Amino acid sequence: MYTINNLVATLLTAGGLGYINYGTLIRMGVINKTKDKSEMLPLCLIFSIIDFSIYLLIQECLNILGLKDNNWNILLTILITMLIVLMLTVLAGRRIAKMFNKLINRSRQKDQKGKYSHQNPFRLMLNTNNQSQAYVYDFNYQPLGYGYVLSSSASDDEFQLNLDPYVFKEGDTEDELEQLPYKDLIKNTQTPEWKKDYNITQHINFNQKFIVVLLDPR
Repeated sequence: MYTINNLVATLLTAGGLGYINYGTLIRMGVINKTKDKSEMLPLCLIFSIIDFSIYLLIQECLNILGLKDNNWNILLTILITMLIVLMLTVLAGRRIAKMFNKLINRSRQKDQKGKYSHQNPFRLMLNTNNQSQAYVYDFNYQPLGYGYVLSSSASDDEFQLNLDPYVFKEGDTEDELEQLPYKDLIKNTQTPEWKKDYNITQHINFNQKFIVVLLDPR
């Protein structure tokens, strides 16, 4: 019975914990949730190899400490492995994902291809620590909303933004309260002043049919 449990624990650790890493990175915003297995499996495999190595190391340490090889030993090894895996993912997962992308992009650069990222363009645009401003329009260039970005969500099928409306001073005119027309905003983004003060990104979503112009303070 012990041998069977040990085999099951090994398979579980080698194959299952990689998905814990993957799910944690999604919640951290490091990678994007996707239904494409070709995107998910390579990362899960890399993390599974690391996780299984940790499992074997802990198992060996417990044996050195003189703990008997039994089901309780297996359970303790799995629990310690899960704890270390979660801590490493939170502390080093972002760096591991960046190193993985860096290696891929070196190869893509030699082939004169664009950069690869585990994040979708929407999430990548919003991956900033600054208080960014967003102007949102539909495909007819009609205003949908604007303000400071509070939070966002992005999956394969749905993109959403929570915006904090600007606070205007008493005496502001109605024109100042309205969202800038799309053409006027684009003209402003071309001025030296705006280029100096902001990193400017325009995101076009063909699925949900909206345009976001993001002003990220330098």
